[in-house]
Amino acid sequence: MRMNTNKLGQIITFYSYKGGTGRTMALANIACLLGYNDSERDNNQTPRVLAIDWDFEAPGLHRYLRPYLTKEAENRFDVTPGCLDLLTDLNATRSQYDPHDFVANRRQVCETLKAMDLERFLLPTSVQGLAIMKAGRFDSDYARRVVQFQWENLFRKAPGLFTGFADFLRQRFDYILVDSRTGMSDTSGICTMVLPDKLVVVFTPNQQSLSGVKELVHKAVNYRKASPDGRPLTVFPLPSRIDLARPQLLSAWRHGLPSEPSLSLTERVEGYQPLFERLFDEIHIRSRTTLKEYFDQVMLHHIPDYAYGEPIAVMLEEGGSAISLSSRYEALKERLDELQAPWESLAEVRLEAEIKQRCEKVTTTTQNGDIQAALRTANALIEHKTPQIMFNLVSQAILTVVEAAYPKARQSASALAQSLMESTNKDTDSAQIATVLGKAGNLCNAFGDYSLAKRLLEESRCHFASCFGKEHPSTLTSMNNLASTLMAQGELNGARELQKKTLEIRIRVLGEEHPSTLSSMGNLASTLKELGDLNGARALNEKTLEVRNRVLGEEHPDILSSMNNLASTLMAQGEPNGARALQEKTLKICIRVLGEEHPDTLASMSNLANTLKTQGDLNGARELQEKNLGICIRVLGEEHPGTLTSMSNLASTLMAQGELNGARALQKKTLEIRNRVLGEEHPDTLSSMSNLANILMAQGELNGARTLNEKTLEVRNRVLGEEHPNTLASMNNLASTLMAQGELNGARALNEKTLEVSIRVLGEEHPDILSSMNNLASTLKTQGNLNGARELQEKTLEIMNRVLGEEHPDTLTSMNNLASTLKAQGDLNGARALQKKTLEARSRVLGEKHPDTLTSMNNLASVLSKLGDLDGARNLMEKTLANLSDQLGETHPNTIMAMRNMSEILKKLGETDRAFDLMSRALELQTGKDDKILE
Repeated sequence: MRMNTNKLGQIITFYSYKGGTGRTMALANIACLLGYNDSERDNNQTPRVLAIDWDFEAPGLHRYLRPYLTKEAENRFDVTPGCLDLLTDLNATRSQYDPHDFVANRRQVCETLKAMDLERFLLPTSVQGLAIMKAGRFDSDYARRVVQFQWENLFRKAPGLFTGFADFLRQRFDYILVDSRTGMSDTSGICTMVLPDKLVVVFTPNQQSLSGVKELVHKAVNYRKASPDGRPLTVFPLPSRIDLARPQLLSAWRHGLPSEPSLSLTERVEGYQPLFERLFDEIHIRSRTTLKEYFDQVMLHHIPDYAYGEPIAVMLEEGGSAISLSSRYEALKERLDELQAPWESLAEVRLEAEIKQRCEKVTTTTQNGDIQAALRTANALIEHKTPQIMFNLVSQAILTVVEAAYPKARQSASALAQSLMESTNKDTDSAQIATVLGKAGNLCNAFGDYSLAKRLLEESRCHFASCFGKEHPSTLTSMNNLASTLMAQGELNGARELQKKTLEIRIRVLGEEHPSTLSSMGNLASTLKELGDLNGARALNEKTLEVRNRVLGEEHPDILSSMNNLASTLMAQGEPNGARALQEKTLKICIRVLGEEHPDTLASMSNLANTLKTQGDLNGARELQEKNLGICIRVLGEEHPGTLTSMSNLASTLMAQGELNGARALQKKTLEIRNRVLGEEHPDTLSSMSNLANILMAQGELNGARTLNEKTLEVRNRVLGEEHPNTLASMNNLASTLMAQGELNGARALNEKTLEVSIRVLGEEHPDILSSMNNLASTLKTQGNLNGARELQEKTLEIMNRVLGEEHPDTLTSMNNLASTLKAQGDLNGARALQKKTLEARSRVLGEKHPDTLTSMNNLASVLSKLGDLDGARNLMEKTLANLSDQLGETHPNTIMAMRNMSEILKKLGETDRAFDLMSRALELQTGKDDKILE
């Protein structure tokens, strides 16, 4: 027997309260239509249709379909058992069932039926896919078996048996049509209440028939609602034997009419259409059901020729007109097959089915990797007006394509997302629109399409506010998402204002200790940090951590997040020791509570590694980063964003250790994967491009570095805009490359533009501004404009002292830069004073072996050498060289440069042999290395 592998079939019972309605004839016609006309559906698989005669007292279904039996079926017609015989066999197994376990019995009967040979009860027909099951074997004992069958006993002692029987049939057939007994009886109750998914109630226009049908429908639906079956039951009314020759009487019985003697109506007629409309409103808790469209099409009119014998109209009529009987059966078949309830519009359901099919095609095409075809299908889909009920399905299909297309066809993906926003139907629920636009905005944000993301999220926020109010959690979440996009877009002031507003509302509505309030506090702290308001950020971080500690306990994941955030702010404030202590504590708890492979643990590990690197513990940082990358690759996969970030971090540490080839290989791999997975214009891809350019520059491949920097700047300018922090960073990077290539005017122009834009956007005291001032000063110095460089550096140092503090690492870097300029101007005493101060502070804050401290030692030694204090210079350089060799290794560019510097000092001291040996060793190690000056 062929299994129905696609989906469960449906059981449709045909019932009439009285005989003579044409019920069995209707079932026979529908069975032929389902088995024959539908053979082109479902990938050309012929539907399996089973027609069962359950009217044991007056069996007649076989009389309609016997002329269509196959020759083999006709030969065994008399001896073939039927439905009653199958149920008799089931009754014999009644002892296997638990009278108190509906669920177990429901499962058990399926197993019992599987062991039977169901085919021996079936008679195949010449109608493709259609088989019948007679009422029984029509022998001399048939009438006795009908009378003696104990329906009530079987139903009560084996609850769930008939429901399990229905399950079994639905697994094996696409359609099961059951011809029920008339009236109110045990067998008609099983056929109408227990078995079906859909119940066709056939009636003629008279009060007795309608009253009986109405009572039966109430009983059937109420029984099913109280049953543990779980399947819904819907009713399809079928008016039959309608005489079209009396249109006034037809209208009266359909729509209702007061008594009308001229029409032989002695009392008021309710009308079957309003009767069923009110009935469905009542039993399905609906409001104003309308069945006009349904009854316009579904009606069996009386044709005298079909009153004789058992003809099947759909097998006899060819090319029937709209009023032919076969066309009426076709109309009923379509609705039984395609609708869940009679009040649904067939046109709307077909439109929904077509849209669903298109959505599935969009999804399948996307999964198969044919992005261009998926985009074409998605655009065609979005051009049609989407019914409200399909909005979420269509939107999800569109967003699936958008997500897949961004890496490969960014402009097309962006245009499709924009079309989704513009196509929103104003009849669609505002909350639905808000949710979809929010998803689309977050998706665009993830791919760095910030301008469109901003528009989508603003629309989402407006819809949520309109639907729920400005203080609703959904509205506030959309505000937070919009703020994140503004922040990514570089609109930090706008992000801050939104986050402040969100925080103020959440504090007032939810209270200060609510998780959402604390999330808002953390978000605002991050923005303040980006704006350079480190004290404000720290205050919020500390408050968030204190409240979460008090409310959630020390080991809650949100606590660990707060600790990491505070550590990040401490780092920005130049307190790496405090940051490290917090991060070590966080990592320890993460490993204990979440496990070493949890994403939060990996993030904590990465944060601690970055701090170790900042502290100059490059070996410790590298060890952690290599461990982190290994876990990420194993757990997340090589192409996961977290893995790629880990790869990039390790490359940065390798570069700091002087392993430029290893760093280059990792950054190239990161760039290649991000390019393929995220697309060329994604922010992460551009970051990888910039990182690789820095390595190429360190390796002396200035043309390659310049090409990458120019490309990065062009894309960021186009995608992010000229004022975005990342764009400004690209300007600075390109300026550095131009300066290294000797194009000082070009470098200076870029530096000046960067500084001008930064001051306008961020304000004069922002850390990024101070960095730009230092870069411009460096260019001026290289151009020989020492006074201009000194003026900028003095201004930078004054601001840093005031804003960041005298011992902040950035302040000390600025002090070192000014000292270098003073030295170039010949102000050696001024340079010595600043270098001594820098060295003392770096030794105290960073430690004597930190790379920055060693740079200060080298620089001070150089000044002492020029001042004639060769012994002092020698002592410092010996210490510098020893520490560099220990920390970075002999082959590191900084170590090699320190050797050369030490050689010069020894030469001045007259120790020419040792000076020659050191210089020779430096030149030997220099092969393939980079001449990186310690300044």
